[in-house]
Amino acid sequence: MTLADKLRADFPSITFEESHESKWAAETKTVYFDKNRVHANWSLLHETGHMLANHTNYSTDIELLQMELEAWQKAKEISGKYNISISKEHIEDCLDSYRDWLYKRSLCPTCAHTGLEKTSGTYSCINCGATWQVTRERFCRVYRKTKTPA
Repeated sequence: MTLADKLRADFPSITFEESHESKWAAETKTVYFDKNRVHANWSLLHETGHMLANHTNYSTDIELLQMELEAWQKAKEISGKYNISISKEHIEDCLDSYRDWLYKRSLCPTCAHTGLEKTSGTYSCINCGATWQVTRERFCRVYRKTKTPA
């Protein structure tokens, strides 16, 4: 019996569906997983962790990072039940990818200092006062568009 089969039995109200990507879709209560991925079971537990943490959506980049951390914590909590040990280094590598993404988005396009996300997708520089917008996409190159003052 695969991990996906065990999770289906333990969480009958959730759909576990093979896909080319791993993600939790709260709107359809579906965990998508790629069984051919390196560390596929860890990813599957992580996405199940999003479900267990009742993650639906996020407003700010830091909220997304917090949700990723919570999902890994939930994955670690349930991993023992399935006799799976998730590498701490793997978790940190995954979280680092989000930290790096967030850092790149926070760099001011005017002076290259770190800014703060004031509202969803809008950053402001604490050094020069510039403001810029970033895309909601998580898996693409970081784009920053400077906003013109009103």
